[in-house]
Amino acid sequence: MKSNIGNTRNTVWKSMAAIALVGTLAACNDGSDNPLPAGATVNVSPLNKSFDVVENADEAGNCFIDENSYIDQYITISVVNGQGSPIGQADLAVSADFGANTFSGYPVMALYDDRNGNGVIDGPEELVTDANDPLFRTRTAEYTGERMLILRMNLSCAYRGSVNVMSDGFTGTGDFVVRAEAAQ
Repeated sequence: MKSNIGNTRNTVWKSMAAIALVGTLAACNDGSDNPLPAGATVNVSPLNKSFDVVENADEAGNCFIDENSYIDQYITISVVNGQGSPIGQADLAVSADFGANTFSGYPVMALYDDRNGNGVIDGPEELVTDANDPLFRTRTAEYTGERMLILRMNLSCAYRGSVNVMSDGFTGTGDFVVRAEAAQ
């Protein structure tokens, strides 16, 4: 008869690790001068977004990055209280998976701060996830409780990434997927 002791130990250790991670995140203070009230929520919109692409791959399945194959996805981060009212001037710490500051390979995801509000990426000075950048720190707008960013996603190869936001121990995540479809 097979013993379940190893499985039980693994489950206990995984549970303890998950509890420790949640406790650590809850205890984290991102240096906020404006503490959020209990019941606050950090939202990332869109919550889920996927794109179907034909991969830029050779016969062996090796995918090659084309720097000119990308899409710009607009993201809205909002912070609300327990009644759903916006919280203005909430401090935010934002990161993107596979950005140059979180990934050592080619940065297939890059966050941009549309500093002049014209809705397009004007140049490298708006990039906030460069290799030398720490987490991007910003605030929500005073009256709307929102912050708009632009996520540039490379469409050469399939991958799954996320945009992660923390505000005074509260977190929100948006998931972004590039799926490979069969070549015609």
